[in-house]
Formats: sequence, C-alpha cells, structure tokens
Amino acid sequence: MYTFPGMTTGPERLMLESMLDRNRRALIDTVRGLSETDARRRLVVSLTTPIGLIKHAATAERI
Repeated sequence: MYTFPGMTTGPERLMLESMLDRNRRALIDTVRGLSETDARRRLVVSLTTPIGLIKHAATAERI
C-alpha cells in the first residue's frame, strides 16, 4: 500500500500507516552505516542501543 509522506488528513488507518512508514524510514536512516560496535553501544543510561531499537520495532511490527 502506498502512503503519502506527511499525510495529515484522510482515513485514520491510512494516516496511521503513513506515520509508521515515516518513523520506520527515519529509524533505518538513523542506524544505516553504523559499525557493529556503534550499533551495540549504549546511548543513554538504560540498556537502549541502536540495534535494540531496530529489534524492538521489528518485533512490534510482527505482533
């Protein structure tokens, strides 16, 4: 299904899918090009890492 970037009006499901597509692209663009070491590096005090965010997003989409 094609969604329009920045879609702010229309059917609720289409707007939600558009937002998820934008967020998915932004996450991928953010981690693209990171080394394995950087992808596993903690960025904040919690256990959050870039690769952990990708895994979380993938799991959430499967569910």
